[in-house]
Amino acid sequence: MDIRRIVTSMFAFAFLAIPSAVLGEEMANTPLSVNLSPTSETMQVQPGPVSGPIATFQPTPHSVNPPLLGETITTAKPTDPCPINTARAFDGGMCAPIMTTQQSPEPPQFCGPDGCAGSDPGMPSLSRQERRDFTNEMRNVQNDAQRLLKDMGKSKNTDELRKRISDIIAGAVSCLGKIGKGTDQDEREAIDDCRNERYWDEVNDIRNSFVPAQELKNELGQMNNQLRDLTRFRKELVKTGATALVDKLIAEIQDYQKKVKELSGQDQRDVLQDYRDARYWDEMNGIRAMAEIPKNLSSAVKDLKSAEKYLTQKSLAKALSFFGLDMASIQVAIGDKRTALNQISAALASGDPETAQDLMEEHVYRSWHPGNLRHTLDMYRESYDSIRFLKNQSEIKEQIMDILEPINEAFASGEYQEVEQAMQQFTNELRPYRQYFERSGKTGFNLDAKTRKLLNKLEMTIEQKLGSDE
Repeated sequence: MDIRRIVTSMFAFAFLAIPSAVLGEEMANTPLSVNLSPTSETMQVQPGPVSGPIATFQPTPHSVNPPLLGETITTAKPTDPCPINTARAFDGGMCAPIMTTQQSPEPPQFCGPDGCAGSDPGMPSLSRQERRDFTNEMRNVQNDAQRLLKDMGKSKNTDELRKRISDIIAGAVSCLGKIGKGTDQDEREAIDDCRNERYWDEVNDIRNSFVPAQELKNELGQMNNQLRDLTRFRKELVKTGATALVDKLIAEIQDYQKKVKELSGQDQRDVLQDYRDARYWDEMNGIRAMAEIPKNLSSAVKDLKSAEKYLTQKSLAKALSFFGLDMASIQVAIGDKRTALNQISAALASGDPETAQDLMEEHVYRSWHPGNLRHTLDMYRESYDSIRFLKNQSEIKEQIMDILEPINEAFASGEYQEVEQAMQQFTNELRPYRQYFERSGKTGFNLDAKTRKLLNKLEMTIEQKLGSDE
């Protein structure tokens, strides 16, 4: 009996070290008493005032080891009874497992922050992140496969592809159902098996095997637009005889359109790719420019005739003389422009639209248009009508002439595009003061602050305008 008490005391001291390591600081600071049963080889541990057994141990060499790190500890409310095979070490404490010499029917699992290891000590633990990544992977496969079914729409000859997609979706759903079941080893084997199915490769292969319904609709619509534009261009080019290229493009696009409607699957996709590589829009831009030459040429000739006729009016001659502009230089510029337009017309008549296009670029599109000249002459006359009442106000007149000097120099050089923009700004600023100038011409006035402010603003505006066009 003495030997039994000595051994039991040793186990009691060993148990006193457990609370601080396992049950926390609160229990470590709680006084415990050990009651030895005189009729058995068990011991009862209880905090001071609490009566009744708290934890029961068999005093064997196997029972003194503290719980292993990571061993599950069941907790309960202080007033709830503890689960089976657990007990409270003190009132209000956690429920800890009762340590006995009996072997667990299942091998223990060693759990850490990333999960629990299986029964195979050589198998690494399957982490939560690994499960999450695989779950997202299978869900993405499932979503992409469902999107493929939607993209197919009513495409023809896709029954086999639709069956493959249905099999992929079923496989992804089955893989998702295997997560969280069985041991880590079972889950790893399931993940490996699912990835070996290479669902992603299947999805990409199917995606490249047909043309989505919306994409097909867009491509056919583009072909219709091109055919409509080419038909319109052809009507314009009939006059020039340059319809061979247009007829060729129309025939090619119609052939692509027919094949796309008849074929399906990879053959349909290949035809569409050939159509895109042909880049018909690039060729059509050149055809559009040639088709628009007759209309643009007619507009330029009309504006040039209008400017010639306008130059014969006496009121315009007075305005140009007032501003010191040379009528002869304007007539020379008009003659040069007329010669260029005649050359363009001759190129079109001879069936040479390429030469006509080059001449249009040089003499109309990149140079001044006869419409620029006609509009500029109008604004010179309007400005003259606004300030002609200032004949007796020499100081104001000189100020305005100084503002117009750079514009007049540009006009004399034939830079009619720049002159048109500058004169537009000048007349817009001057127009509200026309009545003011008319009144001053009758009553007379001095160069007051209001007039000075107006003229200074005009001068700054014209300088900025001409400076930005250089």
